[in-house]
Amino acid sequence: MALDASKSHLVNAFTGRPVFITGDAAWSLIAQPSDADVDVYLEDRASRGFNAIIVNLIEHQYADHAPADFYGNPPFNGPSFSHPNERYFAHADSVIRRAAAKGITVFLFPAYLGYGSGACNKSDEGWGTDMASASDEVMKAWGAYVGNRYKSFPNIVYVIGCDADPRTCKPSLLGKLNDVAAGIKSADPIHLMTADNAGQQSALDVWSGYSWLDINLMYNSSNPAKLNFEYTRPDFLPFFMDEDEYENEHNTTPLRLRTRQYWSVLSGAYLGSFFGNNPIWCFGETNRRSAVPCRADKSWKNELASPGSAGQSWFGRLFRSREYWLLVPDIRHTVVTAGHGSGSTLTTAARTRDGQTIIAYIPNGNRATLTVDMSKITSATKRAKCWWFDPGTGSATRIGTFPSLGTRDFTPPDSGDWVLVIDDAKADLLPPGSSGQPAR
Repeated sequence: MALDASKSHLVNAFTGRPVFITGDAAWSLIAQPSDADVDVYLEDRASRGFNAIIVNLIEHQYADHAPADFYGNPPFNGPSFSHPNERYFAHADSVIRRAAAKGITVFLFPAYLGYGSGACNKSDEGWGTDMASASDEVMKAWGAYVGNRYKSFPNIVYVIGCDADPRTCKPSLLGKLNDVAAGIKSADPIHLMTADNAGQQSALDVWSGYSWLDINLMYNSSNPAKLNFEYTRPDFLPFFMDEDEYENEHNTTPLRLRTRQYWSVLSGAYLGSFFGNNPIWCFGETNRRSAVPCRADKSWKNELASPGSAGQSWFGRLFRSREYWLLVPDIRHTVVTAGHGSGSTLTTAARTRDGQTIIAYIPNGNRATLTVDMSKITSATKRAKCWWFDPGTGSATRIGTFPSLGTRDFTPPDSGDWVLVIDDAKADLLPPGSSGQPAR
């Protein structure tokens, strides 16, 4: 993945075609599963149109033999971040290359911090304690090692930190993480880099103005108001939703997962979004020391076909079937002018800048009736083709073709969540989510 010439959206570095992130959390993919199981996972995710995964390069806690990998190789022969073990990183290389062969980009975390604020360097969940003990020179050298190792890989995006605001660690780890980022960029100025901080924070909330930050990232906040702020902030960088609620954690339902995904993209995170499932992200690890235990009552292989996985697949297909890279959130309700609701029943909508498409997500189905300004569709024929898309099944139903003039009311077919898609009829687009649009 790379930024296009205007630095407004992601493109395939080889084809130049826009890329919508349809991602999955695979945190422990390098450390926990065998090579055979890595292939099972990657084959399944590629078959569903997933094109990105988030992975820890080195795992501190979430693997049965952490920090060693499945084959017993630790990442370091000595103190943390010093004397990298070639056997461990050769295995890591192999996992990343196999992802590349499936068309999957690895959002690589070279030094996962650990959940919390002050706790980020008090527990052994992440590498916060180790970073606090290491010198700036060691952390810069670690970054340079990572950058040199992966600068020729075609499928890398670096992500700095994770799960904590480094400024609130005691002592602050802002400088140590900056060392890692600067070290990577000194060796690899080509690959994109972003940062993951605490929940409800974006990368820009901590790292605005740092030269190594290429794209923004939103973590665990599908609040449309916060996402709208990220879209309109003066130091704007295009952004995506990294982590949000995970399937099989915190009593999350498929509807809630879908709502938060669609809210994210339609509120400004138009680069795409990641999905997570427990036990997929931890691949069935049985380390009971883990701060967030891996589900022992479910098989990660069975969960590959979970409702959340299916919903994420259809989510990606829908946005890839339209000009997602041109979406502008309907912040002032000038597109959906009435019936948009509020709170958990809020309808979020976006319109492409060229007026070709409007997309609106309605979480409460036929309990809402939307009023849409049809003139927001720019059409030489003054005609708009309208569709209902079911985000739970991926099916599309044509509503009809209407004048792109005045306003029109739309009521979803039933009480489930629905996506309204309105297109310029002259564009003659395939049905929303059509499999005729290749995964990319």
